[in-house]
Amino acid sequence: MLKKLNEFELKEFKERYISNLQEDVAEVNCLDMFGLKSYLVNGHYLLIDYNGKIETTDLQFV
Repeated sequence: MLKKLNEFELKEFKERYISNLQEDVAEVNCLDMFGLKSYLVNGHYLLIDYNGKIETTDLQFV
């Protein structure tokens, strides 16, 4: 399911992942499929949580 995080979910996201991000978080979309969560941050920064292992990619430079 793809959805935009609401204020409460965005606050939780920032608390959990903010140390992995180098910029301000304005908007986050979450794709949750088969237990794998992928987040699109500010429309170009992809963060994937593999059961606690975090992978990040800046799609702006791909």
